[in-house]
Amino acid sequence: DGYDAECYEKRISNYAKFILNNMRDADVILFQEVENSSVLEDLLEAGLKRKGYLYYGSAAVEDGVLSTGFISKEKPNEVLFHGLSGSRLIMELVFDIDGERIHILNIHGSSRLSEANANKRMEEFSLLRSILSSNSGELSIVMGDFNVDLKTGEESIALKGTVESLNSPISISGD
Repeated sequence: DGYDAECYEKRISNYAKFILNNMRDADVILFQEVENSSVLEDLLEAGLKRKGYLYYGSAAVEDGVLSTGFISKEKPNEVLFHGLSGSRLIMELVFDIDGERIHILNIHGSSRLSEANANKRMEEFSLLRSILSSNSGELSIVMGDFNVDLKTGEESIALKGTVESLNSPISISGD
């Protein structure tokens, strides 16, 4: 049934503390299931801005309740959104670092709880592969909630090639 302003402020404070205590070296942090971009702005105001996180954004869909988002110490050169009708958007952040173009993709795949979403998820993975193909020759990092069943090997449908990890949280940090 939601929560009141006091619960919201406590939640924002707890998340900000968690990030500062556990991820403070990360230059970019990605989120899934963000209500809206004001939540990300509130995180920055809760102490993250003082630690260098100045940039944020979310991939809101008109009829969607939750979206993906990011906060960053570095300003992305581009923020692109890729989507299919009825699906969450795939967010792509593009950075130029030391003369190298780096693409960071944030995905929140359709849930496995609905049989109807199985085809939608496969279409999302196809779109993801297409994005990666168009970035060929440039470093692409894909993170997010794939909503795959690792017991069935479904992750191999999402990505082909060298995959470092699909389940371990990682942070991207600079020097």
